[in-house]
Amino acid sequence: MAQISVDKYIWQGRKQIFNWVNEIEYEYGKNKTLTINLVICDESWKEIDKNGNNEVKTSLTEKTFIEIF
Repeated sequence: MAQISVDKYIWQGRKQIFNWVNEIEYEYGKNKTLTINLVICDESWKEIDKNGNNEVKTSLTEKTFIEIF
């Protein structure tokens, strides 16, 4: 079973949490196999609401990266 790794950073005021798994074996068709690396980045940051009310809100985003070889 593949092991999940986690790392945390702060980049330009944004909190980033990276989760990744390397060398996932994916089998499909007749005797076909792909090896996949997967990275997910959850990112959060605070910013002034753009609706003109000067409230601070927390924004969130998630990015997923897949490498197939």
